[in-house]
Amino acid sequence: LADGRHLSQTLRLAWAGENPDAQPVPKSKWASRFGSWSDYEVGVHLIEDRQNRLMTTKFDEKPSEAVRKPMKEEHGYRFEPEDQLWYKRINQAKPRQSRQEAEELAFQAANMIRQEKGLEPKQAYAQGM
Repeated sequence: LADGRHLSQTLRLAWAGENPDAQPVPKSKWASRFGSWSDYEVGVHLIEDRQNRLMTTKFDEKPSEAVRKPMKEEHGYRFEPEDQLWYKRINQAKPRQSRQEAEELAFQAANMIRQEKGLEPKQAYAQGM
């Protein structure tokens, strides 16, 4: 990052809800990061990190190659090994579209994991589930 921090340091602080700049943050109505979508049964969690302008997907267990491959090859996600999460920058020209695409991908990944575990897939996708 421009200030010399590594991405993993910034992500770890953001996931912990801390301010990476270690300065008091004025109270506001908006959280710097929040959960957009989760499927707790199969352990898929989509988190928007507004401070760093990232959509992050965290899995409770390492997903199969069939789940990981489309994330990196088709959707351009990168894996952060230190924090065990996948991330992609939010397109600032199209932030709503970036968020929706991330939610759809997390939903798709969760259903793939459901299928691998022999669980019923979720039938409907609704933004902000």
